[in-house]
Amino acid sequence: MPTAIHPVCFALGSITRKPGIKNNTTTARDYIKITILFDHDVVDGAPAARFTSRLVDLIESGYGL
Repeated sequence: MPTAIHPVCFALGSITRKPGIKNNTTTARDYIKITILFDHDVVDGAPAARFTSRLVDLIESGYGL
């Protein structure tokens, strides 16, 4: 298991094109593989889950682009 000195670490993987549903239509969509590692000595599980959920929402909406 990777270790780090930071309470949160991200590992970004490849982007793949797979079928996905958008507006009740199946289309090809891009998916990115992201691994998030939390130091549970610093970050509790519930805030980590809320952070991850919010991050997914922001990425899917294209926030900031």
